[in-house]
Amino acid sequence: MTSQTKKYIEFSDILSLCCECKHGNCSTSLSVPLEGVSGKELRYCPKCAESWVDLGGSSFEQLFTELATKIRRIKESQAHLGCAITLEIRDEQSGEKK
Repeated sequence: MTSQTKKYIEFSDILSLCCECKHGNCSTSLSVPLEGVSGKELRYCPKCAESWVDLGGSSFEQLFTELATKIRRIKESQAHLGCAITLEIRDEQSGEKK
């Protein structure tokens, strides 16, 4: 017998975009509510000031802003859809999709 466990996140469960600094030993975390994402808050780490999404002429600010906007739109319109949409996530233990 095979056993399988799957984990899903509903769009209604997504509250914010969260960032954790990967520079040195900083590890500062920042949580930005979906309603407040402008992209600017993701430019630099608020503690060590290292760049997060501004990569020397190629900025991902707009992508994060669009992502937050689209997640909000999906959350608002889910009641009108004919199906439930969820995101499957990796298993925390093994790091693999289950």
